[in-house]
Amino acid sequence: MNDRKTPLDWFFLIGMPILFLAVAWWGITSLLGPPAPVRAVGLIKKGAISVGMTTTQVEAEIGSPKDIEMQPDGTFNYVYHQGTAEPYVEEEATVAFSSTGVVTRIVVEKVQVKPPGD
Repeated sequence: MNDRKTPLDWFFLIGMPILFLAVAWWGITSLLGPPAPVRAVGLIKKGAISVGMTTTQVEAEIGSPKDIEMQPDGTFNYVYHQGTAEPYVEEEATVAFSSTGVVTRIVVEKVQVKPPGD
């Protein structure tokens, strides 16, 4: 009996596992799609904005806020929200601006959201 491997044997021994891994990688990545983009709260936590930036710079870095809270003294806050893995809990980032539109304070905190029907 001949123990010598033919080119067809080598194709099945080496080529097929490589082909299987390539097809599996392509299938998984096409099903999952591209990675999710980092949201505004995540960017704020990573330090994308800092005290002293203007409203234009903040919006260019992390996008428009979900809500703007106007204060009686002329200052205002940009509020950004992001869901968490915990039910009815979300992260809320508040970027406080002076009356001239310069960042004075950045706060990120977890807040409890009312469940539906309450």
